[in-house]
This record gives sequence, C-alpha cells and structure tokens, in this order.
Amino acid sequence: MARRDRLARWWRHEVIVKRYKGTGAYGPVWFDPVPVMAAIDDKARLVRNADGVEVVSSTTVAMPATTPLIPVGSTITLPVKYGERESQVIAYTVADADLDADHLQVNLE
Repeated sequence: MARRDRLARWWRHEVIVKRYKGTGAYGPVWFDPVPVMAAIDDKARLVRNADGVEVVSSTTVAMPATTPLIPVGSTITLPVKYGERESQVIAYTVADADLDADHLQVNLE
C-alpha cells in the first residue's frame, strides 16, 4: 500500500526541470522540460559538488521522494516569485529511509 506524502503541503511552487542527458556533438543535451512541485529555500550555503569541492549554492529545492532523480548538470527554472531564473544543479541528496520526511533535494548554482 502506497504511503501518503506527509510533506505534500510544502510542495507549493512549480519548477521546470530539464534533466541532463549527456554530451552530444554540439555540447550538452537535456531531456524535455517537465514541471515538478517543490519547496524552495532561496538562501546561499556551502555544499560539496560532484568532485567533492566546496562551492556556494544559491538555492536549495526539495521535491517529493517519488520525483525521478535529477542529476548534476540538469537545469531548474524557478517560478516568477524567484525571478524565473534558470540555474544548474551542482549537487543532489536523496533522503530515502522509508520515513515521513523522505524527499529529493537539489542544490543550484
């Protein structure tokens, strides 16, 4: 039986996600953009990128645990309230311990 998402009330903002597919002959390639409901924390913080280097993340976006993985290199467009800016994913975290607080979190440049 599927569990109810106890964090659903926090997913108040729609972001547009373009997942990174890889590199083609002419540069980066992305999958088609998809809307995802999310919580946004527009606050700078230090995070480690995929290479383990400390970098500044401008924004943290959290989404339901059922959201398919959003790999490093993907882009997320924030809603109008946050200036509709498009930022690249520099790190992600999956909280998946079969708990009420399970979610996917990405850190943006």
